[in-house]
Amino acid sequence: MIFDVEVAFLILWAVVFKDVGFVALIEIVIFLFILGLGLLYAWKKGALKQERFS
Repeated sequence: MIFDVEVAFLILWAVVFKDVGFVALIEIVIFLFILGLGLLYAWKKGALKQERFS
């Protein structure tokens, strides 16, 4: 559930992809790259670890 809003954005982008063309492809690649960097940063900081409480 980390990227639920981004998935909604990708679905909308996929629906209109033929209309917006190649520039939109470059923009979505940049968007996904930035998301990947954010995920990598959170992973390295340990923010995605699930704490178990006894």
